[in-house]
Amino acid sequence: MGECGFRGGYAELIGFDEDTIYQITKLLSSMLCPNIAGQLLFESYVNPPIIGDPSFKLYSIEKDQILRSLSNRASMLYKSMQNIPNISINPVQGAMYAFPRIFLPENAVSASLNHSDPILRIPDVYYCMKLLEETGIVAVPGSGFGQVDGTWHFRTTILPHEDIFDEFLLRFRQFHIRFLQAHS
Repeated sequence: MGECGFRGGYAELIGFDEDTIYQITKLLSSMLCPNIAGQLLFESYVNPPIIGDPSFKLYSIEKDQILRSLSNRASMLYKSMQNIPNISINPVQGAMYAFPRIFLPENAVSASLNHSDPILRIPDVYYCMKLLEETGIVAVPGSGFGQVDGTWHFRTTILPHEDIFDEFLLRFRQFHIRFLQAHS
């Protein structure tokens, strides 16, 4: 379980000499921001309420609602994008992100490679910037993730609330079709 905006983790140092452990401890202790909120959240994730705890019933209801909603949105995203031309997507499983592959027309790749802005000379960056400008939808270009040369992707999320998810999917679909037509 996790909350967006909060990250938690731990490390166990085995086989390190005492000086190395001291230096790592000193480094972690010198952080300027207190990590109390993170520690409290992390504790609640690794030791959630159990049967008999006063908060167990509410915790179970809320957790089930959240997980069901995430599962619904993952399914909605997959089914929607599966039916959009020039997009290939795998089912979203166990994450808040999807990483669809986009098959860009040659004219879109050329428009990108010849763009005056060097940042937009990367085709999936160009695509994601157009998506943002035209729809307000933020997607992360796949080129930042080390994709195979000559393939284009973007990372998107299933986090928009369920009550606006259909609108999100519709806006994306309409943009993508317009983009393909404009660059065909």
